Order: sequence, then structure tokens, then C-alpha cells
Amino acid sequence: MKTWPRRLVLALFLPFGALFLFSFLLFLLPLEGWSSTALYWMFWLFFFFTLTLSFYLLSRALSAINGTFADISAAVERIRAGDLRDNVYLELDEELDGLGTKMNRMMTSLRERLDRSYQEKSQLEAILANMVDGVIMVNARKRILLLNRAAQEIFGLEGQEVLDRHHLEVLRSYELDGKLDQVFGRGVPMVQELKVFYPEEKLLEAYLAPVKNEDGSITGAIMVVRDISQRERLERMRRDFVANVSHELLTPLTSIKGFAETLLEGALEDAENRRRFTQIIDQEAGRLIRLINDLLDLSRLEAEGFQARRRAVHLGQVAAGVANLLTPVAEKGGVSLETSFPPNLPPAEADPDQIAQVLTNLVDNSLKYTPAGGKVVIAAEEKPTQIMVTVSDTGIGIPRKDLPRIFERFYRVDKARSRSSGGTGLGLAIVKHIVEAHGGRAWAESDVGKGTRIHFLLKKWSFSQETAPQ
Repeated sequence: MKTWPRRLVLALFLPFGALFLFSFLLFLLPLEGWSSTALYWMFWLFFFFTLTLSFYLLSRALSAINGTFADISAAVERIRAGDLRDNVYLELDEELDGLGTKMNRMMTSLRERLDRSYQEKSQLEAILANMVDGVIMVNARKRILLLNRAAQEIFGLEGQEVLDRHHLEVLRSYELDGKLDQVFGRGVPMVQELKVFYPEEKLLEAYLAPVKNEDGSITGAIMVVRDISQRERLERMRRDFVANVSHELLTPLTSIKGFAETLLEGALEDAENRRRFTQIIDQEAGRLIRLINDLLDLSRLEAEGFQARRRAVHLGQVAAGVANLLTPVAEKGGVSLETSFPPNLPPAEADPDQIAQVLTNLVDNSLKYTPAGGKVVIAAEEKPTQIMVTVSDTGIGIPRKDLPRIFERFYRVDKARSRSSGGTGLGLAIVKHIVEAHGGRAWAESDVGKGTRIHFLLKKWSFSQETAPQ
């Protein structure tokens, strides 16, 4: 038995034991010669001594008990505050010794559960933080309880305090609010496409599901929001591409079929018309071949893993070759074709055949849209780490609203004139892909009625490489 229980027992039973011992001593000892007064004072002195000793032992026992319960109270307070790091150590007797052990077991179990809870919370936070889809949870009053980083980016809410605010105040979507009402009313998941206009116009796909208690009552809803704007743009581009290819193929095929039927129906006997019809069929067949070749080139450029075979290239030589090739076309249209390259221009890191194709497409476009008496110039300018090549003309120009789209496939500013000139609508798209494959970029500037300037950038050749300039 521990010290403080013995003290407590002694303190409680010492006065009674003292009385019993005093009576026993009176019975055994000879008391002749002892006066009653002496016995009286002897009794009270003995009694007060034992009573004092009893109070001392009782105070020590109660102090030990108070200390033990103070330790228990402190341990309970630590548990209440969430501090489960230290075990409880109590000075208890054997009968109460199990209390400390059970408290320590309870704290160990709580620590393990809290560790699992923190781990699961960290995992959930990591999942939510790295999801590409936005996740939003609202309560039954439609106030936001949770909103991950992707949702903040989708709705332009970075740096804003949004928790416990009504979702309409934050997300600004009445379509979403109406769908939430249906989810709360029906208690089933729903999918909704919606447009938002802040911070920019986007098309979103939202999956909404109710959050229920064990009794089936709805306490809120969770929304998973995905930005499908890019997917929709790609789908629209695919539809437009299919429609454009179909149209571009159908137009020459219709001409070929029409003139072939005319020849078969008797025009073969008409020598003059027979030759004219045959020339038209030949022109339309050539247009089909150019279109298919451009489509094959574009497909090759867009293929995954395509890389330009770069080496040191003197752009002035490439430009001179393109100018020699297209000079007859320029002279036929009454247009002057010139090149302007600095004599000390360093070589570029490029594929000469592909750059020749870029310049051919750009110069061919400029010649088509520059009237007689105009001028087309191929020029270059050295930048700190790049070379800027420019093909400029004094043609009809491009409206400002069309400039961002001229590098799209099949996009034409003047559709009728482009087709009549034999264009496929893919030339500038091929230019853009080739330049980007070289690590550069292409852009256009234009003034209607004054002319157009199309620029592209190429990296300078590093002379630490050994390939000789082409």
C-alpha cells in the first residue's frame, strides 16, 4: 500500500486506538499512589498528543489526495485542449492504479485516431488542391463551406475571402442557383452546362450532388465544375475544319464533274470549248492536288514528335532562291519583288527547306493581293538573340478585326478572291506551324489600303555548333 493511504487510515483510527490503549494500560499497570487528578491530566495529554498526530497524518493524506486529483484534473485539461503528447503519471494506490493506465490507453488511442484524421485531412487537402476541376461545397443555406484552388481560378476568386458567403454573391451564376434548388428539391445528382462572364467568358460543366445525413435529410450540396471552353473551341474547330475541307474539296470536284459531263454530252466535237473545258478541268485538278498536299504538310507539322532539322542557314540565300522562283509570277502581275538583307547578318538555326516554304507561302500571298505597280519586299533584321524576317507588300491590306485569325486553317479575309486566285486557305497555317516548330513565332501587321507586313522570328545560330552554314 502506498504512503498516503496508510496515513489516512492511521489518521482516522489513531484517536480510537489511543483511547483503547490508554484503557488497556490502566487495566494492566498498578495505579496505587496515583491521584485522580494526575490520571486525568495524563489521559488528556495522551489524548491531545494522539489527536495532534492524527490531524497531522490526515492533513498529509488529504494533501496527497489533492495532489493526485490535481494531476488528474491537469491531465483532463490537456486532453480537452488537444495536447495528447505526454502520458499521465499518478501516485495512486493499487486499488486506483488502473485509472492512470486507462487514461494513458485512452490518450494513446486518441493520438492514433487524431493522427489518422490529420493524415486523411492532409490527403484530402492535397487531392483538392491539385485537382484540375473546381470543387465547391455549400450548406443548406447555399453558403460556401469549401472551395478548392481550381474553383478559385475558374471563377477568378484568388485572394478573396469566400467561406460562409452566399454562392450567388461569389460565383454570380443564377443558372447554378436554379440547378441547386432542383438538387435540394429532388435530392438527386444533376449535370448542367453554364456560361460565366467573369473574369472572362467561359463555358463550364457542373456536376451537382446533394450531401445527406444518415437519416437522409439534405444538409448541403457539392459541385464539381470543369472548364470545357477549350474543349468546346477544339470541337468547334474540328467541325469547322471538316466543313471547310468538305467545301474546299467539293468546289473543284463539282467543276471537274460539270465540265466532264459537258464534254461527254457533245462538247468534244467543239474544238474551241473542248480546249477551254479541258484547261478548267486541269486547273481544278491542280487546285485539288495543292489542297491535298497542303493538308498533308499541315498534318505532318501537327504530328506529335515533329521536329525541324535545324542547322546553320544564311537566310539571304534562301530568300534569294525564293525570289528567283517567284519573279516570273511577280512580273506577270506587274509587281516588283525585292530582297533586303544586311551583308553581315548572322546565320539562323533553321531547316532551309522549311524556311523556303514559309517564304514561298508568304510571298505568294503578297503577290496575290498586291495590285500592278505595287511592291513586295523580303527583309531581315538582327535582334539580340534572334533574327526577325519580314515579308511586306503594298497590297490591299487586312482589316484589323481579321488579323488575329489569319493564321487559322481555311480562314480567308476575301473568300471569293482567294479561291479565284487558287489559294487553299492553309498557307498561313503552315507558316505558323513551321515557325513554332523552330521555336519562334509569327504575327501580322496591316493597314487597309496600304499593305501588310508579316513577321517571324528565328533563333541565331550558335557558332559552338559544328555544322557549316547552308
